[in-house]
Amino acid sequence: ARANLRLALAAKGRYTDAVAGVDRANLPQVLNNIGFVAMVLGDYESAEIFFNRANAESPVYYDTAQENLKRLQALVEQPADQRPTRTLGRSLVN
Repeated sequence: ARANLRLALAAKGRYTDAVAGVDRANLPQVLNNIGFVAMVLGDYESAEIFFNRANAESPVYYDTAQENLKRLQALVEQPADQRPTRTLGRSLVN
């Protein structure tokens, strides 16, 4: 339930609230998840920050966050008018 609440808060752009109270052991995963939500919503700047923080907070190499950074970079490299946009729970729209 907490994970879903955090995702819902992130989807509303309430990133600080979404991270509040996370214990250190779960922080990298939560940061990555929030970054993914931000990426899906087109908030690429925030997504990059959260993916990088997930990597920095992880005690080991965090391959999921690294892969998400690669996905994000591919999106950013596309011309703005060709980037797919998506809202949570809806299909991809060009």
